[in-house]
Amino acid sequence: ASGWGGGAECPRRGRPLVLEIECVGLLDGFVLYDGMVFTSGNGPGVGDLVEASVGLAFRMFYAFPLDEIPEGVTVTSVRLRVFQLSIVGTPYEDLGNLLVDHVDPGMGLDAADYAGGTLSSNVGILAMGFGQNYANLGVSAEVEADRAAERTHSWFRLRFPVDSNWDRGNDVLVLSDGEGSRGPTNPPILEVTYVVP
Repeated sequence: ASGWGGGAECPRRGRPLVLEIECVGLLDGFVLYDGMVFTSGNGPGVGDLVEASVGLAFRMFYAFPLDEIPEGVTVTSVRLRVFQLSIVGTPYEDLGNLLVDHVDPGMGLDAADYAGGTLSSNVGILAMGFGQNYANLGVSAEVEADRAAERTHSWFRLRFPVDSNWDRGNDVLVLSDGEGSRGPTNPPILEVTYVVP
């Protein structure tokens, strides 16, 4: 994360500043349709795993700590940024666009969060394309709602509109996570732009 502190000069008032908040590796993870939960790497991603079990699908979750946003500032925009590492099968063709839900899983991920804990469904599409790249989605309203409700984190669930196409071939997006389980670079980020009044 970036910002100011530790004796650094306070930024000039009114000048836009950007804070990058990385997701929390101990909290993020994925939940399978059958109720299994993984929060320590071993993935990560979203899609279906029909080669393991017909109809088996999974969804990815990210959590971002809101206490990193300085007190008293005015937040002007927030973007969710997620890095796509690779593609297995044909998820975009078979399962649709990658959707983002704003969620609150309470104390942490459990089986019910596969579809439950939803605050806002389908707040937008993460358009990632077919290469290794970041996709961005504006989530200002969702983060401001979390701050107003005094939640400690903003949580987002990534899913496809079609869980599985039952074609007996895996269709998966492999994504970065907070643990860096697929490499230490390109973590999921909440990019906050703010000004000091």
